Amino acid sequence: MKSFQFSLEKVLEYRRDIEEEWEIRLGQVNGEYNRILMDIEGIDRNARQALEGCSHALGQDAHSWGMYRLRLESQKSQLQHALAAKEEERTRIRKKFLEVSRDRKVISRLKEKKMAEYKKYLMKEEIKRLDDISAAKAAGEAEL
Repeated sequence: MKSFQFSLEKVLEYRRDIEEEWEIRLGQVNGEYNRILMDIEGIDRNARQALEGCSHALGQDAHSWGMYRLRLESQKSQLQHALAAKEEERTRIRKKFLEVSRDRKVISRLKEKKMAEYKKYLMKEEIKRLDDISAAKAAGEAEL
């Protein structure tokens, strides 16, 4: 009896590789997105500290704290634009990942279906073989 062979195994392996590549890309872009979020949170903390420092400062120090806060707000604005761009990229990559994942799953389901058909075929062959053995044995006992 020959073993199960799926004719599209190479295609399935290829699609698994493609899916893995897109999964890695998605992980990378998620990491970059989270890094930008953490940078924004850090700027928010620094801005709160600058606001507190500004309230206690006088004259030139107050002006310096104010300028520092403005620079932080500018950095935060730049990071928010980068975050929006990264979110678009993340959405695009997630869609592509889901698409290639769906393509791989189609082939996987087909393989499972073919495997089930093969097992069903093996069971029928086993039953047929056992019936033949039983019939031969019964024929042998009938001759005695």
